[in-house]
Amino acid sequence: MTTMAAALVTAGVLSVGAAEGTAAAAPVAEPCGFYETSTSAYYRHCGSTTIEIRVDYWNNTSGYECVGPWSTMYLGRKVDVDYAVYQHVGCP
Repeated sequence: MTTMAAALVTAGVLSVGAAEGTAAAAPVAEPCGFYETSTSAYYRHCGSTTIEIRVDYWNNTSGYECVGPWSTMYLGRKVDVDYAVYQHVGCP
Protein backbone atom coordinates (compact mmCIF):
# COMPACT_ATOMS: atom_id res chain seq x y z
CA MET A 1 0.00 0.00 0.00
CA THR A 2 1.33 3.41 -0.90
CA THR A 3 1.64 6.25 1.57
CA MET A 4 -1.27 8.00 -0.17
CA ALA A 5 -3.49 4.90 0.08
CA ALA A 6 -2.58 4.49 3.77
CA ALA A 7 -3.58 8.11 4.39
CA LEU A 8 -6.91 7.57 2.63
CA VAL A 9 -7.62 4.47 4.75
CA THR A 10 -6.82 6.45 7.89
CA ALA A 11 -9.12 9.26 6.74
CA GLY A 12 -11.92 6.78 6.02
CA VAL A 13 -11.95 7.44 2.28
CA LEU A 14 -10.81 3.91 1.47
CA SER A 15 -11.98 0.81 3.27
CA VAL A 16 -9.38 -1.66 4.44
CA GLY A 17 -10.53 -4.32 1.97
CA ALA A 18 -10.92 -1.97 -0.98
CA ALA A 19 -8.56 -2.15 -3.90
CA GLU A 20 -5.93 0.54 -3.83
CA GLY A 21 -7.20 3.75 -5.41
CA THR A 22 -10.91 2.91 -5.10
CA ALA A 23 -13.22 4.72 -2.72
CA ALA A 24 -15.47 2.90 -0.26
CA ALA A 25 -19.21 3.26 -0.79
CA ALA A 26 -20.74 6.07 1.25
CA PRO A 27 -23.53 5.12 3.66
CA VAL A 28 -27.02 5.91 2.36
CA ALA A 29 -28.90 8.51 4.41
CA GLU A 30 -32.48 7.87 5.46
CA PRO A 31 -34.89 9.62 3.09
CA CYS A 32 -37.51 12.06 4.38
CA GLY A 33 -41.10 10.82 4.53
CA PHE A 34 -42.32 7.25 4.11
CA TYR A 35 -39.80 4.59 3.14
CA GLU A 36 -39.33 0.85 3.37
CA THR A 37 -36.40 -1.47 3.90
CA SER A 38 -36.45 -5.13 2.90
CA THR A 39 -38.53 -5.98 6.01
CA SER A 40 -39.78 -2.79 7.71
CA ALA A 41 -41.70 0.44 7.07
CA TYR A 42 -40.64 3.83 8.48
CA TYR A 43 -41.53 7.51 8.39
CA ARG A 44 -38.69 10.05 8.73
CA HIS A 45 -39.67 13.61 9.61
CA CYS A 46 -37.11 16.15 8.38
CA GLY A 47 -38.45 19.22 10.12
CA SER A 48 -38.29 21.12 13.40
CA THR A 49 -41.92 20.61 14.51
CA THR A 50 -43.95 17.62 15.68
CA ILE A 51 -46.31 16.35 12.98
CA GLU A 52 -49.17 13.90 12.68
CA ILE A 53 -49.09 11.24 9.95
CA ARG A 54 -51.75 8.81 8.72
CA VAL A 55 -50.57 5.23 8.33
CA ASP A 56 -52.50 3.03 5.88
CA TYR A 57 -52.33 -0.72 6.38
CA TRP A 58 -52.82 -3.55 3.88
CA ASN A 59 -56.01 -4.70 5.69
CA ASN A 60 -57.75 -1.43 4.66
CA THR A 61 -57.43 0.21 8.08
CA SER A 62 -55.50 3.30 9.03
CA GLY A 63 -54.11 4.92 12.15
CA TYR A 64 -52.52 8.17 13.20
CA GLU A 65 -49.09 8.70 14.75
CA CYS A 66 -47.14 11.67 16.07
CA VAL A 67 -43.60 12.03 14.76
CA GLY A 68 -41.16 14.30 16.58
CA PRO A 69 -38.74 16.73 14.99
CA TRP A 70 -35.86 15.18 13.05
CA SER A 71 -36.89 11.65 14.03
CA THR A 72 -37.63 8.32 12.42
CA MET A 73 -40.64 6.25 13.45
CA TYR A 74 -40.89 2.50 12.92
CA LEU A 75 -44.36 1.81 11.51
CA GLY A 76 -44.33 -1.96 11.36
CA ARG A 77 -43.50 -4.82 9.08
CA LYS A 78 -43.32 -3.95 5.39
CA VAL A 79 -45.96 -6.58 4.56
CA ASP A 80 -48.46 -4.90 6.94
CA VAL A 81 -47.97 -1.21 6.05
CA ASP A 82 -49.23 0.17 2.73
CA TYR A 83 -48.21 3.84 3.03
CA ALA A 84 -47.87 6.79 5.43
CA VAL A 85 -48.53 10.44 4.68
CA TYR A 86 -48.21 13.81 6.45
CA GLN A 87 -51.50 15.17 7.83
CA HIS A 88 -50.67 18.39 9.69
CA VAL A 89 -48.35 20.14 12.14
CA GLY A 90 -48.92 19.21 15.78
CA CYS A 91 -50.74 16.31 17.39
CA PRO A 92 -54.03 16.25 19.28
